[in-house]
Amino acid sequence: MRTFKVAAFAALLVHASATGAVAAQDDPALKFAEADRRDTPTEPTVDPPQPSVVAAAQDAGVDPIDLQGAVNSTGLDPRVYLRGVGQLDNPPPQPPPQPVLATASVSGVWTRLAQCEASGNWHINSGNGYYGGLQEDMTFWSRYGGKAYAARPDLASPDAQVVVAQRGLAAQGWGAWPRCSRILGLR
Repeated sequence: MRTFKVAAFAALLVHASATGAVAAQDDPALKFAEADRRDTPTEPTVDPPQPSVVAAAQDAGVDPIDLQGAVNSTGLDPRVYLRGVGQLDNPPPQPPPQPVLATASVSGVWTRLAQCEASGNWHINSGNGYYGGLQEDMTFWSRYGGKAYAARPDLASPDAQVVVAQRGLAAQGWGAWPRCSRILGLR
């Protein structure tokens, strides 16, 4: 039955096209071809590059659309990508931070901690590797910015020692002063 229908349809098409009875718009093959032409854009559409990509492309002298494609493919920041492929120089090093003036108030808990650690002597150097009123060692002093104030904690003002101690406290907690922080009930 199916063979008969297909053969009959084909014969009808041949007869109709020979007699001119079927118009071009009725031809199923032409309908599909027309639909394909309408659905296919003649020129590919490209979203405009992001502003950060445009700025980086201008700095490196590259095409922003090409850079946007690379950023989309790699997932990297545009400047990181450009530095990685040698199209953009690394930024100049940042100037060293300016020393922050010690503005911490030496009172309350810090005074009590200095009393426990160093009998309240903010300028003590007892020769045991710990310095100043809060008995900070050189690693602690350097790590938390103390060298911006003085070479060692005992040479710095009490305010500077507290500023450095506050930075260390934020990173390490009261465990930086294990014995006295327990005695004072700070942990």
